[in-house]
Amino acid sequence: MRLVLLLICSMVAGCSDSSEYEIGSNDFLLHIKLIESFSDPLQQGLAEWNVEQTECTVTLIKDEYPRCLQHEVRHCIEGHWHPEEQDNSEDCFR
Repeated sequence: MRLVLLLICSMVAGCSDSSEYEIGSNDFLLHIKLIESFSDPLQQGLAEWNVEQTECTVTLIKDEYPRCLQHEVRHCIEGHWHPEEQDNSEDCFR
């Protein structure tokens, strides 16, 4: 069964074995918010946690959806998952 799951994951872009990532939360409510633009023209997406209510809000630019969706949802699940020395735009390029 694990082999089948790995094969399926290998066919889906961005899917990998989650054991290599630190999962911060197993159960939370996810909100997706689509906006016209951010005040910072370089900002592409945003993930914000409400710790008390275990909710995460992902904000994306409406005209560019679904670009950055995977990247921001990973922040909801894994927190600040990319190394400091790397660009923040992994799987979220313009």
